[in-house]
Amino acid sequence: MSIYPSLSQTIQGVVQNGTTGTPQSADLVVVVMGNKEIGRTVTDENGHFTIRTPTTNAAQGQMSIRVLHTGVTYSHPVRFDSPVSIPVYETSTSQSNVNEYMCVLQFQTRDREWLEVTELHAIKNDFWPPRTITNARNFNLSIPANATELSLAITEADGQGARLSFSGNEMHNVPKTLAVPLEPGLTKYVIKYSLPYSGHIAFERRLQYRTDKLFVIVAPGMQVAAGRTLQFRSVEDRTGAQVREVDSLVHNFPVMIQLKGDGVLSHAFSPLASLGNNFTLPSRTDASSTGLVTRNNHAQIAATANLTFYKSGQEAAPKRWSSKWTVLTCALLLSIVLLAKFACALRARRST
Repeated sequence: MSIYPSLSQTIQGVVQNGTTGTPQSADLVVVVMGNKEIGRTVTDENGHFTIRTPTTNAAQGQMSIRVLHTGVTYSHPVRFDSPVSIPVYETSTSQSNVNEYMCVLQFQTRDREWLEVTELHAIKNDFWPPRTITNARNFNLSIPANATELSLAITEADGQGARLSFSGNEMHNVPKTLAVPLEPGLTKYVIKYSLPYSGHIAFERRLQYRTDKLFVIVAPGMQVAAGRTLQFRSVEDRTGAQVREVDSLVHNFPVMIQLKGDGVLSHAFSPLASLGNNFTLPSRTDASSTGLVTRNNHAQIAATANLTFYKSGQEAAPKRWSSKWTVLTCALLLSIVLLAKFACALRARRST
């Protein structure tokens, strides 16, 4: 006997190829509730699809539409009130149009014998026409060899996510790279791990991509100094944290930081906590393997909340920095409008 009522509901939409600007035919479309498939079809010659599914309620799980195109899965929330439009993209392995929009390195010592490191990365795919980057080395983890208790959370541009964790004897299974597709826009990921600590450490991390903005956040009570490769600028922080920033770092840049002392951040970045208590997937399942991420098999990956790069209770420096670009963009658009009006007036005068 079916667990669903006999009533059904209809989901309609169109799949658009964001690279070519045309409707995408012959793509597989699947509707899932949680991680269970409840309907599927294939787009017609105009990119349209219609799927009838059993009537469900929120208690049975979140519903989403997933479209498979050239080996990459694209996700979109289900809507019943109107047709949905889902963009898909052609793929490329080139990383020439990929850069790191922002990198944040956070340090504190909840336990004096361990340095807690949290890395937040926002990777931007600016390929034009837009394409999804499917490179086996899209994410270079390269954490220190003596790191332990690793947690990793990834949120892709369309909101899909992956969560992994490694501890104890599993640390030797931590992959060096992850082949998570980089869709057009921002893909964000967070790494959290611990390093043995004796009161001082020389931390080093190479930046995989050209990085627009680097922030270093250190707990009060600790001493922080830039290594020979960096020139820090101090940023005022109302929580007492020590914040340093650096602009425009090149690909593969070696970030070197000297840390001493102990301290705990009163307002630590908390994107991992926003994912809920069920952060760690079952130990050593396929969901813990590199192969899962390489295949982009989102039917087996728990969706995560959007990772936000800010500290609770205050406006973060990264947010102020992005606002600057908003102002510049508005000024540029205003200049274009004024220039167009001037050109029209000039043509009018010539005609008279």
